[in-house]
Amino acid sequence: MRRMFLTAALAIATFGLAASSAHAQFNYPKKANKFQATMVTAYAPCTASNDTTTGALGLPACHPAVRSDTVCGFDVSNPAKPLGQGQLQATVAGAGDKLDIKLQVKLQGLDAGCIGQTLCIAPFLRASSTGCVSGDPNGCTTLEALTNPFALSGPGCGVVDSSGKLQIKTTVDTALGIDLITPGTHLTLDLARTGVRRTTGPSLPAAGALTFSAGLLAP
Repeated sequence: MRRMFLTAALAIATFGLAASSAHAQFNYPKKANKFQATMVTAYAPCTASNDTTTGALGLPACHPAVRSDTVCGFDVSNPAKPLGQGQLQATVAGAGDKLDIKLQVKLQGLDAGCIGQTLCIAPFLRASSTGCVSGDPNGCTTLEALTNPFALSGPGCGVVDSSGKLQIKTTVDTALGIDLITPGTHLTLDLARTGVRRTTGPSLPAAGALTFSAGLLAP
């Protein structure tokens, strides 16, 4: 599995082999060097509806809602006072030829199924860059692996302690063992679906599924 992940990452790194100086057509913002999100429980997608949501906007839905990870979750043993919460952060750091991406995950209030298990940061790998062998001024986008989002390994992982807490601090270059960002190119990473995935213990989430994902809870 690690070989597959490194292959995908190396595909991004090779963007810089023949970077074109004509970047005028590649669209990117003035600044987007920080991604920060709260974490929610990841649920499996609805593929054949058997229900409808209530409220002003009734949408086709599936019941019951099925967690992607049926073993590890937030502690809701007392529904009146849930304990779980989490944050995920990714920040571009460094300058010049030494650019990297810092990654940090903090989770607490996890239930007994998580304790002692390894959870890994799992980014959705959709990358677009101005560094392409073709030299296309519009840039190029990586081919998406069927396993997206994939789970990092080694430094990109952590073990949930006995109090139900997890903290992961690493960088992309450290976790992958390569220099991901090629000097002189623009690289955008779509993080629309990113989170953490349990990689040890029973009944692991299906390939590409998350345990916790970046999201919002209302209210």
